[in-house]
Amino acid sequence: MEQSKSEVKDVYLVRYGALKSTEEEIITVSDLRDRAGRDKSYNKVENDQELSDKEFIEGFNKLNQQNLIALDHNEIKKPMIVIQWSEADLETNKAIPFGKANALMSQRIAVTGVESEKERGGYTPDGKTQYHLILPKEMDKDFNRMQVITMGRLDLGDGRYKSPYEQILNEKRDLSDEVKQALQQDINEYEKTNGQSNPVIGEKQQDKVDHFSSKEIDQNDEAAARKNQQARRMTHMAYMQQMER
Repeated sequence: MEQSKSEVKDVYLVRYGALKSTEEEIITVSDLRDRAGRDKSYNKVENDQELSDKEFIEGFNKLNQQNLIALDHNEIKKPMIVIQWSEADLETNKAIPFGKANALMSQRIAVTGVESEKERGGYTPDGKTQYHLILPKEMDKDFNRMQVITMGRLDLGDGRYKSPYEQILNEKRDLSDEVKQALQQDINEYEKTNGQSNPVIGEKQQDKVDHFSSKEIDQNDEAAARKNQQARRMTHMAYMQQMER
């Protein structure tokens, strides 16, 4: 029974700070249990000794969601998003796979944008959201340490961004190609199973969103598009040759 309760060795503890700062440390679950029980700045998990490590961590994150999150960094193997807080109806203080979180937030952005169009004039978009991009420690070639990247506040529906992915690529341009590819891959995997992330986009935003978002076209459609483009190019060349004669 004791072994089943000691299933998590240590966690990556993130304390949310003012503005875009965070304090981070690696701490054993045993020490976290002890600290949460005696430190008044933590909300204590009741009957924590009866809980498995994973149950304790889940309870800890719910009770301390205003200030802290404990992440099982040894189990996080792909990019995640943690929504610290949001005016929209989004799950907070939980590590969500990047592709899924990107889709959920993109859909909320689209809905808010439609509402804004309907109420054009005195409408103020809601959905202010603060989130963090979590990169697994395997992506840190220097220190093998999980990375927490705090993003600027995303106002869902204000028209600036259509997805967190678009915001990340625009505001965090120093991310490595490996990270960018991992983000795109997770979006592709989610869309393959669940469908497109960005269902509604404005015509003026089309070019910008297309640059960042995965296409809603399968391989056959892409091949057909290339074939049509090549045919148009050949027709144009033939026309120009005829004009030169």
